[in-house]
Amino acid sequence: MAVYRAVPWDILQQLFKTEKINNHVLHFNGTCRTTLSVMHLKQAVTLLADSFPLIRCNLRILRGKPVWYDEGYTSDTIVSFIETDNPAAEQERFLMQEIDEEHGPQMKAALLRSSGKDELCIIINHMLCDAAGFKEVLYRLASLYTELEEGTAVKNDSMMTDRTVSQISKYIPLRKRIGMYLHQEKLSVRGKQRFAFEGCLSTPFIESRTVSRDMFVQIKKYAAEHKATVNDIFMTACIRILSNIFGKPDTLPCTIDVRRFLPEGHAAGVCNLVITIPCTIGQETPGTFEDTLARVKHCMDIRKNDTACLKSLIMLENLFNSVPYAAALMILKKVFTNPPVSFTNIGILDKQKLSFGTTDMTDAFMTGSVKYPDYFQLSVSTFNDEVACCVNLYGTESDRRIIASFLDAFMKELGSLCGKN
Repeated sequence: MAVYRAVPWDILQQLFKTEKINNHVLHFNGTCRTTLSVMHLKQAVTLLADSFPLIRCNLRILRGKPVWYDEGYTSDTIVSFIETDNPAAEQERFLMQEIDEEHGPQMKAALLRSSGKDELCIIINHMLCDAAGFKEVLYRLASLYTELEEGTAVKNDSMMTDRTVSQISKYIPLRKRIGMYLHQEKLSVRGKQRFAFEGCLSTPFIESRTVSRDMFVQIKKYAAEHKATVNDIFMTACIRILSNIFGKPDTLPCTIDVRRFLPEGHAAGVCNLVITIPCTIGQETPGTFEDTLARVKHCMDIRKNDTACLKSLIMLENLFNSVPYAAALMILKKVFTNPPVSFTNIGILDKQKLSFGTTDMTDAFMTGSVKYPDYFQLSVSTFNDEVACCVNLYGTESDRRIIASFLDAFMKELGSLCGKN
């Protein structure tokens, strides 16, 4: 069986789980307009694994270094077909399971059939990819399914060409690289605010709210009028709610996709290429939404386009390339911490690219890992101009009420921009 190198970001995602920050599972759920062919779905998964074999691997230590070892898991192991009268319960059960990096496979899919319609649920190990990488996997799966259904020639190029950070650093001019190393950018970015959750490892959940299409149109209009991004709007609402909860504003770490520094914004392989940057608006309690937005926009415009944010990614890769694995892991554990409160925008799920042959999706969302208490992350994903706002936690019913209260306040804050309040 083949063996593939585990890159440093793979190990960092594993560390998040072992240090009880979050499990390393990304989640996708799509509602199909009709039904899919189980046969074509399994065939498409088999072809997907040929182009991205890490999904059929286990993580092993070989000669003192972590590697992905191809165990040859088949689509019969990866794909489940379930006929059910209660798709919501089956969806929750499937999405909330964990993925074991040492006992794969590293991706699982379930086709839940009820009343002549299918729900397609897919989870993948976050060690393999970030949300952008997961979208690449989903789009390739849909494309392969379509080609199989149509009986056309299957296009299935490798998705493993380059999974390293060096694919970005080589495009950074030398002068900027020197400035990046001199910059005081930290490996870990965090604020001081922390929710006091009770926590319960036996009850993971996703609490969510949906921004309707009409509301999203109004939000985009408001953003354009203020020369801001929709992401700025969501972060502003989040910061204002957190300020109300904790009494004053604090740094809100935000995940950004550093593929923006690559030609055409595309990576050479499915991987993790994200970094967390701090959004700090000062110690003043925010006044109006417009005032808070101006401060958020100013901070984010500077931060997200500054190549200095790449420093921690490149240092991480240099560490594991220059120091024995055990020593590098020990150093990483000492210097890295994770923000207790954070925000991530997964971005747009392309409806066209998520069409499986003649069957398209009427609804879809993606969300990140499930956090261990007392960590908290708001994630948003957009499909067909509707936005899923999710917080995932291993928690109690009391914890769920706290998160529900936050999400209700978040929706109210957004609604104030649309004349809903």
